[in-house]
Amino acid sequence: MKWLPDPTRRFARYPFYEGTELDLECQELVRTFLLKKRGAIAYPLSTEDLSLLIESATSDFDWSTDLSHYGDDVEGITHFSVGGKPRVEISSHLSSSHLQNRFRMTVAHELAHVHFHNCLYQIPDEQLALITADRHRPLHCKRESVAGTTRNDWMEWQAAYAGGAILMPLDAIKGVVGKTITTIHPESASSKKLCSVVAKTFEVSLMAARVRLEKLGVLNRSVPLIG
Repeated sequence: MKWLPDPTRRFARYPFYEGTELDLECQELVRTFLLKKRGAIAYPLSTEDLSLLIESATSDFDWSTDLSHYGDDVEGITHFSVGGKPRVEISSHLSSSHLQNRFRMTVAHELAHVHFHNCLYQIPDEQLALITADRHRPLHCKRESVAGTTRNDWMEWQAAYAGGAILMPLDAIKGVVGKTITTIHPESASSKKLCSVVAKTFEVSLMAARVRLEKLGVLNRSVPLIG
């Protein structure tokens, strides 16, 4: 990780992580938790496990909150506070059984914000050389940022990447794909089959599986589409 000027002007500087750094940090977070709780590492990470992980890192975790007044596309909010643990709210419309995959990904996304970004809110403004007051506003995470389909904001990109890495850790993905990861076209029959296996193995949506595999370079449009 290295510190760079913040293009969003939320902070003077921001922590820049390579994808591999996020992968290793998330993998260690999950492995440590599972070994302590179960004495063994096995996937999928259950919804209860996710809840316990985020509850241990927050002052309050509300998994079913009416967030509609923030907009229909806001699915999670993280409230940071100086000198205390963050508070997390998840939209109540994700609580229904048919949206459990989106619920799990949203919880993992907010957990990533808590794990990687809370430290920024514990630094006094004068030491951080704060540029704007945006730092003190809660993070409103919309559907597209949770899904990882945008890279306009480094905080949301990191949380989306790390959310996927929490639910689908690198070593476990390699166990599904193979230790030597082969790059395939995302529209190939092999890609669709692989996304289905990953989604089932880790209890995530097909979109989440696809995005994770794309970020790891397993799915790549530069590869010729065969068949």
